[in-house]
Amino acid sequence: MPGNRAVGEEVVGINMSAKQTSMSASLVALLLVSSSVTAFAEPGEGEPVQRAGEVCDEHDTAAPGQTEPASTPSAPDPPKRQPTGTFQLGVGFSSDENFIATASIAQSNLFNTGQRLALTTRISSRRQLFQLDHAIPNLFGSGVELRTQLYARDDEFPGFRRKAAGGSALLDQKVGEHLHAFTGFRFERVTAEVDDPVSARTDVPGLMGYRDLTIASLRGGLVYSTLDQPYLPTKGMLLGTSIEVADRRLGSDVQMTRIDGWGSIHQSVGPFIAHLGGSVAAISSRDPGGVPLSERLFLNRSNLVRGYGPGEIGPRHGGNFEYTARGELELPLFPKLGISAVGFIDHGGIYDSMGRGSTGTSAGFGLIWRSPIGPLRFDWAFPLDGGKPQFVFGLGASF
Repeated sequence: MPGNRAVGEEVVGINMSAKQTSMSASLVALLLVSSSVTAFAEPGEGEPVQRAGEVCDEHDTAAPGQTEPASTPSAPDPPKRQPTGTFQLGVGFSSDENFIATASIAQSNLFNTGQRLALTTRISSRRQLFQLDHAIPNLFGSGVELRTQLYARDDEFPGFRRKAAGGSALLDQKVGEHLHAFTGFRFERVTAEVDDPVSARTDVPGLMGYRDLTIASLRGGLVYSTLDQPYLPTKGMLLGTSIEVADRRLGSDVQMTRIDGWGSIHQSVGPFIAHLGGSVAAISSRDPGGVPLSERLFLNRSNLVRGYGPGEIGPRHGGNFEYTARGELELPLFPKLGISAVGFIDHGGIYDSMGRGSTGTSAGFGLIWRSPIGPLRFDWAFPLDGGKPQFVFGLGASF
């Protein structure tokens, strides 16, 4: 799927020898220019509608041209229509993506049916995304939520660009107080445009798979969550796992199996809040050529292992096994303002099917601000292999 963690939700240039000072994640929220345009539900049959250009004064009861005094009885005011949609624009900057522009149009109660519809656009030097999301919260009264997507995206990876267009459908069912089960289908047309001789080599398993591909897969999994909030939680637990299988019997050009797992725990320890989290992913193929280049694993964001830029850990041509782990100790400084100090350690690694790969470890400290515009964090990361320290700006949770 376009998001490897649809339930529960993701590069450097040719010269890999120099680590760039990084402000990872995005400044979209910080520099957000938000224009909320209210969209109203359509009036019901026979409901009076105020037409464009009319001005209504609750103290003026006279119709146009009427000469009777204002005390003349009037019809009751029509019921107020509640806003059901939003329009937002945003601009930002990050060292991973340079300048970022975003736009979103969302309708949370489409035609008074309770369905959700959203159109999202995100454009930067490394990523372009156009996505249409539709959700039916209670499909046929069964309690199952159906979510569908249509999308076109272009993502930069080490040595190539991954261009994809397709769609997905996912069914989500609550099976316990904190447990959800989901299953979905993805159908995608993918092109890997190679611009680096290393990635174009055919003697590395999977690198011959930069031709156009059709990927059709089934995915299922479980998510357990007791988090108090989705971003920068202060207590609770998150556990999730999924498996995705692409097969020719579904219409796919390749046969692959991908397994993902992720989790975090957040707990008060005296005056501190301890945060522990991690993730693991593995992908394999039954085809002689191995996993195609476009589907291989990359640590492609600076905030996964802070202190390392996108693609600086692991083989340049990607890997078949990836993991991350991190621990943080947070000390609230001004609880009412949501400001805390934090110390952390990150670790991660990627290996291919032949055992080639590398790991990275960093430690650092920073500040967290759970601000009115969203959770923000400012971290200084120090790679333990002697690399150059990096300043990392982040939006949202690290776990």
